[in-house]
Amino acid sequence: MKRFFGLSLVFMMLLSACDSERATYDQCRTIFDHLVALELAEMGYHDPLLTEKRQLEFTYRYRKDIDACIGRKIPPGALDCALSAKTAESVSHDCLR
Repeated sequence: MKRFFGLSLVFMMLLSACDSERATYDQCRTIFDHLVALELAEMGYHDPLLTEKRQLEFTYRYRKDIDACIGRKIPPGALDCALSAKTAESVSHDCLR
């Protein structure tokens, strides 16, 4: 579970881009859910029901982080980039900077 704490920190730190739009709750939640799905897949879990359960669990656990994301600047196209990313690292390094 340490990995997901790190995920939360990366998620919050990287949503502070310069040239951008402001993140909505839906954008923050969608990116967070995709990061959780990617992290689970990277750990070898590919069950859609488990992924959905974990997304709900982590959304509750990190709800303050998701709420803090709302209104932060995100780069143009960040959501599309994040959803097409194949790794959590790609989301943080390619989409949210």
